[in-house]
Amino acid sequence: MVPYAQGGSATDQIDYRVESTNPLVTPAGESSASLLVTIAHDTVLEPNEAVVLTLQPPANAVLGTQMEHTLTILDDD
Repeated sequence: MVPYAQGGSATDQIDYRVESTNPLVTPAGESSASLLVTIAHDTVLEPNEAVVLTLQPPANAVLGTQMEHTLTILDDD
């Protein structure tokens, strides 16, 4: 199990939604897991925003070298 933190300039549940559980669970026998992020579509004119997902120390697992991932939500209005 790998917990993760959310940050950045985008607002959770308004600009985006993380569809994966927290902590992220890797199925038995697997060496990786996916974290699904859904971007909300709105009609608000706003600047590009960032979602920062940071993997935290796991239980019974070892993380790779990249623990922070930044997604940029481009304004499409």
